[in-house]
Amino acid sequence: MTLREVTIGRDKNSDIYLDDRCAYASNNHATIYYDGNQLMFRDNSSNGTMINNIIWLNVVLYPSVVVILL
Repeated sequence: MTLREVTIGRDKNSDIYLDDRCAYASNNHATIYYDGNQLMFRDNSSNGTMINNIIWLNVVLYPSVVVILL
């Protein structure tokens, strides 16, 4: 059950807006959401996302995780 999604991307309507300096980020790069049990990160991009130096499509977010948008 998704309660609320937070969008990340270069689209000006994104909840977390990335400006043109983030040239490799997609318009709708990723989504952070709560699945009812845990905070999740979903990659929607064509370039990918690294989380703790591993490329992921979906991953659980936890304290101290490092997210790099490719």
